[in-house]
Amino acid sequence: MDSISKKNELAIGDVILSYNKKTSAGNALLELNGQLLDEVKYPKLTAALGKKEQISLIEAITTSSATATVSSDDGEHCYLAYASGLYKYTRSSDSYALINGGSGNASGQVACSADGKYVSYASGLSSAGSATCKAYIYFSSDYGASFTLKQTISLVTYSPGFGNSNVFMSRDGKNTAISVEDASGAWFCASTNYGGSWVVSNRPNELYAPYDGYFISGTEDFSKLWMQSRKAYGDNAYIVESTDLGASWTRKESFGTGFTMVDVDPYDNNQLVAYQWNKISHKKLSLDGGATWAELKIPADITGLMNIIIDRGAIYIYGKITSTVYGFYTSTDLGESWVKNDLPHSIDRYAISPKRVDGSLLYYIDGNTLYKASYGALCVLPTANLSSERIIADEV
Repeated sequence: MDSISKKNELAIGDVILSYNKKTSAGNALLELNGQLLDEVKYPKLTAALGKKEQISLIEAITTSSATATVSSDDGEHCYLAYASGLYKYTRSSDSYALINGGSGNASGQVACSADGKYVSYASGLSSAGSATCKAYIYFSSDYGASFTLKQTISLVTYSPGFGNSNVFMSRDGKNTAISVEDASGAWFCASTNYGGSWVVSNRPNELYAPYDGYFISGTEDFSKLWMQSRKAYGDNAYIVESTDLGASWTRKESFGTGFTMVDVDPYDNNQLVAYQWNKISHKKLSLDGGATWAELKIPADITGLMNIIIDRGAIYIYGKITSTVYGFYTSTDLGESWVKNDLPHSIDRYAISPKRVDGSLLYYIDGNTLYKASYGALCVLPTANLSSERIIADEV
């Protein structure tokens, strides 16, 4: 037992008004500055405050204009798409390099297996009226050391040509799904043998309009796959489901107007989150593999949802608070409570991909810079309402 509890009714973790750095009993009085607590020096205060999963130690890595990123679960391998090329940041060597030039002038998402060994993305030519308007699907089985062109798809040659690509990969890298979009809808491509062979569906039902796509999610075994279907700007968006590797799709849930996104927990495929990008009117949670949906509770200050990701039971929200202020939040109780993280950046929907691995890195892109931050269960000091507020800590 420490000395403060022997002589006073006050206890470690209590907040008092004082400008002193110690109590008369020898306990430290710490400023309430919102900073990480030294858990080794102050184990009793750590126990009193408790640890919460959050990010810390934000650091700029290198200049990068990438528009999408994904990383292995341990943070060792980070892949980034920009224009037609794919880049890689390697944690252990602190190196950043172009690993595949691609074809065309645009790309979309990139996906990798949990260990980072398998990587896939698509590039294409975003150009109206070009007779060579195509999409190119690439796959790597050696941590990005080499890439093989797996599919070349001829697209509609009027605007916008290659519009976007969406990629989803199972944790083991065995199953990969890619949609490539043009002005007439989405081509859906799937492989269930580590990129060895592909099933290609040319604008199947529900995916034949220029506003379809924008995400792919699925179960690990690809028994179910989910995408968005929306026939025209302003029309209702639907979550559609396929049980035959994308050959046909069935409407499952209506989400009103807007771009709808869905993310599935890779470690528990019964858990899914769905939301409308840059809105808060539609945000849902499913705990039964998409059969039923309930309202997802979100932080009160969010005015626009930019990204929701679920991983190992934790939900991550990156959203707009004001037109210039954004917030990153974590919840480990399916949205019942949220921890706000210090992430003062503007991040596109494909440019952040958190993993719920203690000690791993969270990578994200803001403007022309690639950043990394540490993720884990940490203890953070509260923030003071008054400059004279201090919290009672361990004896020093």
